[in-house]
Amino acid sequence: MFSIKPVVQDYWDWRAAGNFLFGGTGSGLMIVLAFAALLGGVSFPLPALIALAFVGAGLFLVWLEIGKPWRFLNVFRNPFTSWMSREAYAAAFLTLAGLAAAWTGSAALIALAAALGAVFLFCQARILHASRGIPAWRDSSVLPVIFATGIAEGTALAALILLAEPSRPAWLLPLLLIALFVRALTFFQYRKRMSDGRAPVAVVRRLARISTTVWTLAFAVPAALVVIAMAVPALAPIATAIAAICAVFGGWHVKFNIVRKLAHVQGLAIERMPVRGTPGIATPSAHPGWQRD
Repeated sequence: MFSIKPVVQDYWDWRAAGNFLFGGTGSGLMIVLAFAALLGGVSFPLPALIALAFVGAGLFLVWLEIGKPWRFLNVFRNPFTSWMSREAYAAAFLTLAGLAAAWTGSAALIALAAALGAVFLFCQARILHASRGIPAWRDSSVLPVIFATGIAEGTALAALILLAEPSRPAWLLPLLLIALFVRALTFFQYRKRMSDGRAPVAVVRRLARISTTVWTLAFAVPAALVVIAMAVPALAPIATAIAAICAVFGGWHVKFNIVRKLAHVQGLAIERMPVRGTPGIATPSAHPGWQRD
């Protein structure tokens, strides 16, 4: 793929995006689940398996993208230099710890699984940040967006799974409200930085188009429903369920756009147009796709 102007990269398709969607949700769920188990005494074996299923689904989608299936083993070769390798190791140890925790019911193992889930989520964020040729990924503001979306999705899914759990922690819904607010804050800070000349015009325009949907689906609607669930106990089950679904799909909408729709390559730039022959006046620099018409 080559273009003078910034164009969307075509190396990572929807299957690669699926790893960030499902992997972030699963690792976020494992983190929140550990706190619910350790602080609230919640039974965690089944929810832990659900978290691992999400992480596994994301990795399976990435595996489908590989032309030669056994080449996935190469990802384990460079843990000292590659965030993808670190993500793979984190996923492997997370799976082992999560399965052991679900089998034994050990609080120590679920805490270990949560720590590995945090490492996995951090690796996902750093994979994007390390992609220096993609302006929308290389900016440091993408790190809190990926981490905040994972935590918000995990909290929402935990609230949904534990809906009928008698020992569900009272702090779960307030935590979801805070997580939704932090996610919205990180996203709009990310949009602001992209609008300050750090990304091509196409990226800025795309962010402007999706901002209303992100605000509504990923924050306003689920946040309002969480408040209703806390204020009106009779409506809590249905309000919590709808809020959780909106929160998860809202986070997926954000990450799918970042990985697929905002992934424009840098493009080419000429900082100063050369002048031939006798002294003359150089023309302005050229950076196609980065300046508004």
